[in-house]
Amino acid sequence: MELTAHWLTSYFRETLRTTPGEHEMREDTEARLAWQEQVLPGSGGYDFGPYDIHCADELLHDMELPSRRAGNLLAEYLLPGGVAHRYAGLNGSSRPK
Repeated sequence: MELTAHWLTSYFRETLRTTPGEHEMREDTEARLAWQEQVLPGSGGYDFGPYDIHCADELLHDMELPSRRAGNLLAEYLLPGGVAHRYAGLNGSSRPK
């Protein structure tokens, strides 16, 4: 949720890499829900497990923040991804210079 809040703040400040319009956001949402129904039939749009990492990576990319947050390649792919400490420092101190 915090990552989404950062993305929304960036959206309203118009500091995203690209700022999608309403039509584009609706299309992206529909495409995501269709994909999710295909992968997780009957999920009703609920995102969990390894699937939420993909969404987090997209939000980080939009904000021009690194999606690799674990410190080493093994940890990046083998440790749980949806844990808060992996996204610490999004207040601007982790932005690329």
